Amino acid sequence: MSLELFDRSLHEPALLEFALVADSHFTEAKSKGSKEFPSRAKQKGRAEMVWELVADLKPEFVLHMGDVVQEYPGVEEFRESFQAALAQMQACNSKVHFVAGNHDVGDKPDLTMPTHPVEKESLEWFHQQCGRSWYAIEKPECHLIIINSQILNTGSEDEKAQQAWLEQELEKANGKRIFLFLHLPLYLGDRNDEALGHYDVISEPARSTLLELVKKYRIELIGGAHVHFAFLDRIEGARYFQFASPAFTRPGFGYLFQAPPPPERGRDDRDKLGIYLIRVLADRTDVHFIWTSGLNQAEQWCPPPFKKLLTPLSAGQASSPLGISLRQPLSSTVEIPIGFPNLVRPKIRNDYPLLLLLESGTRHVRVPLTDWDDPFQSKRLSVLSNEGVEMTVTTLATDLSEKMRGTLAQTKVTCLEWQIAGSLFPEEKTLKELVELSQNLHFELSLAPVIPGEIFKGKQHPRTRVGYTLDELSELNQKLQQTDISLDRALCRIHAEESPAEIISQLTSILSSFEKIQKVDLTVELPSLNDQVNLDRAAEALFHITALPGARIFFDPLVDMDRTMDISHGLLDPLCNPRDTFTALRTLNAVLFTNPSKSPVRTERIQIGSRQGYILTGDSFHHILLLSSDEPWSESDLESLAQNGLTGAQKLYHLAKGNVFTGDQKEIASLLSKEELTGPLLLSSFNPQY
Repeated sequence: MSLELFDRSLHEPALLEFALVADSHFTEAKSKGSKEFPSRAKQKGRAEMVWELVADLKPEFVLHMGDVVQEYPGVEEFRESFQAALAQMQACNSKVHFVAGNHDVGDKPDLTMPTHPVEKESLEWFHQQCGRSWYAIEKPECHLIIINSQILNTGSEDEKAQQAWLEQELEKANGKRIFLFLHLPLYLGDRNDEALGHYDVISEPARSTLLELVKKYRIELIGGAHVHFAFLDRIEGARYFQFASPAFTRPGFGYLFQAPPPPERGRDDRDKLGIYLIRVLADRTDVHFIWTSGLNQAEQWCPPPFKKLLTPLSAGQASSPLGISLRQPLSSTVEIPIGFPNLVRPKIRNDYPLLLLLESGTRHVRVPLTDWDDPFQSKRLSVLSNEGVEMTVTTLATDLSEKMRGTLAQTKVTCLEWQIAGSLFPEEKTLKELVELSQNLHFELSLAPVIPGEIFKGKQHPRTRVGYTLDELSELNQKLQQTDISLDRALCRIHAEESPAEIISQLTSILSSFEKIQKVDLTVELPSLNDQVNLDRAAEALFHITALPGARIFFDPLVDMDRTMDISHGLLDPLCNPRDTFTALRTLNAVLFTNPSKSPVRTERIQIGSRQGYILTGDSFHHILLLSSDEPWSESDLESLAQNGLTGAQKLYHLAKGNVFTGDQKEIASLLSKEELTGPLLLSSFNPQY
């Protein structure tokens, strides 16, 4: 029976929608290995919740990406466990299609692999249970092709039959949108990955054969599993995903992060576990990751009467002002030490910052221009750009060099932020050159001063500021008037000890008087190791940026700063798992900017008991943001809340958890009086009267 766990009100209808589950690894609680890794005993419960969530998603079908069970073919418990797993899947109430994995039919043909390769008996048994392991799912505009990666390079009759079928199927599907799924990755580091002794990649010649077919038939999306970690790359024009598992993470991959190892030597990094919802739209395919966090009960995952808000990705958030400043590189690589199950050092990429930016709906990033001169970083930034994220490149320079001009000409730039060392204004000659270049190359130009000497409480040395103060913006406008030059943007920095609401309110009142500055962007640091402080600051800032149409707001840092002169929590922890501030921004961004107001909005400050809050009113909505408070709700607080204009259809968002409750004013008041919701909270009503 469905628990109605999801709020999908922010999503447009899809042409095709299906759920994807990778490496569920069903096993009984007392199975072999539970003493070595206690999380193994939780895998049955984790799988049970997965199928409960899938049932609530009501997909057209489910694609299981392989490794149905923890056991593997040939051991005594395998068949009984496999059939128990199939019985458990029936709870999802949808047709399940299967991709053959190594724990289903056997390992790839490599004599160093931990278990035996595919045998005729194990493959035939799988076919009896799940259907043939190479097949297609045909839809009016889409063609999904599933192949068995475990038989590649075997030279068997099954491999020959699959290859002949695959080429015929691709030819048949030519002209449709083609999606290809298999268990083993084509590669992890790059397409030249060494394969012998490498547990996680397909060997040659099958790898190159598949890569050629991807190019020839212009496949839209390729999906693999097996590694229990998430990755995203591009092969020609195809998006190439590796899908994470809801069961456990792979030890060894924790070497990607500048942090102590996750629990159980990296096997139980719970915040990386989850399932997927794939939504094929007319102009794109959205791949949504739904965190399950290693839980085994839906009521723990999203306590009733709340639902989990499904938020749009970056590509679906064209109006979003949400931006991130990349202090650290977008990605990094590491060679995992030799150790079971590998006899080589696999080279892997950390794609979690990139993937989480997309999940948050982030539409803009600030990144040093020099990153585009680095072949590895430029490739990762291009992947991000192709997913709908716009690039503001920053440079600290005194003049435009030929190398810089060349990089800008070849880079996917939305805006160039010219940082001026020690001064509020660039030289007039340089500014005119920058304006001319931006017009020729069709990007916006922004200015940002770099001024030393900013004083912080508790710091021995003053810091260097990047960005204008409000007074300096007025000076900049006057200077531009004198030179008769118009500027697309300027960057305003909100000091760690300043209120974002107050700064944005003041900026709103003076911006209309700026004749030569079209728009002002803001940069907001998360200065604290106290997540509640960062939560409130981030929510307050994003809530108020609605008053500045066309502005962008950049939060900083993305990942915790924990070994520098200035330390603070970011949106992600050192293991690149989301902090509550990430979830709050993701949720608030989705609510405010998926269908933004087409007319000017009004904001005002309110006080409800011990809670500081703000009201935002637009053409069809009324939002109240309440910052954190540990105080319980009194009757007078609830009366005060009602007097501040909540009418019609109402929603209560617990921003830090991404949960939402829909009800009338009385139901919301009752919920607030019972639940211990510290905040920040967003209360919304959508009504044509506003």
